[in-house]
Amino acid sequence: MKKLLFLIICIFIASIIHGEDTMIPKTIDECYERLDDYLSPEQKNALISIQSEKEVVLFHNSIGLYIRNEWLRKPNGESLIKSINQKNRRVSIDNISGAILIGYWAYLRNEGIDIDKLLITSEIYNKSFDLPIEFPKGIVLIKETTSYTIDFEDGKQNIHHYKDTNNFHYLYSNSYGWIKLNQEDFNVFRYSDKKYEYFFDERYIIK
Repeated sequence: MKKLLFLIICIFIASIIHGEDTMIPKTIDECYERLDDYLSPEQKNALISIQSEKEVVLFHNSIGLYIRNEWLRKPNGESLIKSINQKNRRVSIDNISGAILIGYWAYLRNEGIDIDKLLITSEIYNKSFDLPIEFPKGIVLIKETTSYTIDFEDGKQNIHHYKDTNNFHYLYSNSYGWIKLNQEDFNVFRYSDKKYEYFFDERYIIK
């Protein structure tokens, strides 16, 4: 199945390179209509066979590449970008093409999906790379080179890592604030599959 999927993706990339389908849709519904016309039954079935939203990323460099290069990055693709990102969220071209692709996957499976909610998730992740503005009072912190990506309920976030002179670790999430861990707890945190739980544990939260 994986070999067949890889072959279909390769064929799709080749069709993008040699294709002449350059009309740009103006709305999300027009995107679905255009993809309906452009994709072969085999390509659609390969996309339908994906069982979860997260796995749609497999098509990021095939169908997603087509959406970015033939629609979003064209000089007149701005109207489509504004139509998709109506609330002017802090998202990239990759984020918008991903939202269109996931939306089309849901459309093929007759499943409803909220495009703006997908953009909110991307925006939260993008903003999580901003350095903290407020720090715990009375403490000198040193930024560590290591950072962590945690899956919270509302999506992935980059976590900033600092240490103080007493070897305590301070971790910061733009959405959930600061937590403080001693070295022993931090060692457990590093290898935990549920890192997000530390940001809801009263023992560690800095208020």
